[in-house]
Amino acid sequence: MPDYAKPLDRDARDSGKQAPGQLDQRGDAARAQANELLAAGAAPGAARDKLPEGVDLSSMALTFTLAKGISIDAGSATIQTKQDTQGRASVDKTGLWFDFSPGVFLDVPWPAGDMELDRVGWSFESGKPVVNLRKTGGGMDFTGKARDAFGEKLQGAMAGTAVAKQGYDPLADGDLAGTLKAVVGNVQGMGGQGGGGGEMKAGPEDIRDLGAEATVSLGKGFAQDGLRIAPGGALTVSVASKSTGKDIAQAKDGGAQAMAEAANLTRISFASDAFQVVDAAGAPVATLSRISVGRGGKVSIDEVSFPDGNAGAGWQAVAKALDQAAAKSGGAVKGGAQPTKAGVEAALSTAVQELLGTYATVIPGVDLRGIFGAGKG
Repeated sequence: MPDYAKPLDRDARDSGKQAPGQLDQRGDAARAQANELLAAGAAPGAARDKLPEGVDLSSMALTFTLAKGISIDAGSATIQTKQDTQGRASVDKTGLWFDFSPGVFLDVPWPAGDMELDRVGWSFESGKPVVNLRKTGGGMDFTGKARDAFGEKLQGAMAGTAVAKQGYDPLADGDLAGTLKAVVGNVQGMGGQGGGGGEMKAGPEDIRDLGAEATVSLGKGFAQDGLRIAPGGALTVSVASKSTGKDIAQAKDGGAQAMAEAANLTRISFASDAFQVVDAAGAPVATLSRISVGRGGKVSIDEVSFPDGNAGAGWQAVAKALDQAAAKSGGAVKGGAQPTKAGVEAALSTAVQELLGTYATVIPGVDLRGIFGAGKG
């Protein structure tokens, strides 16, 4: 353990004595359930093998909110959340990443200055750890030593696993769940070595608003009733919930699908810069950067732009394009699409349900069709 950052509590620092490294019950439960969620949430088999034909998985992520006031004795520092913090655990071909916004606070003993950590991860390209730290406030700058300490912990976590091999591709890993469990096992094995067995003042309910997302490349594109994603376009599918770590951990034995069903998912979103409504000639009349579907299949347009920036004329052009597409497919509705945001959302229902049915399984281990009551059966 670095001499500059002994894990002392406030009373112990004032008295010059080291605090005991006991783990409280709430912290024990939070840590155990977080590890279980990480391991159970990974679908077995190579993630790319479970996708629709022509679809290639680019990245996966878990999103969450860490409550204000979480405190973890990490051995070389006390890690704290000064306010509600948005967290993101992601994996792509470049690495395994944990991002925090705002950054988490590292409280270290004098003479070192306190620090803020906003990213920690492992680069598959270099086979080395990545730690983003910055000094905050007074004191001496020990960010270099802290970065090295975090790097050592990461190297210990990855040691002996497939992740440690330079060039590792998690999306082609035939046993991703097993690989993650090995990493988790290494982390648990660090307990008592100054980097994982200290006090954690947090409960599983302090991890909330859990969500997941996957980004895919559509080799064949998508086209349905005037809605189009050009071949090669990227599509990000994400789900949001109001659940806590405790809610999901209770369903962990059922795997990723059971955990998703227990999560009280509130909406699914589709995001793509290549998402367009096109007219009969194939010309784009609007870009729908983000569309959401609520439980029961209600469609919402969250982000939209028009070629000339005129929303009034833009909604009219979109309604006309959707009417043309519906007439061509024999599905025209009496009166046609209304040239308003709400009218277009209603007219897009069938196309978006088809989109959901096509890409409902891109988040590994989860089928969103039954949860949201939309898409193909």
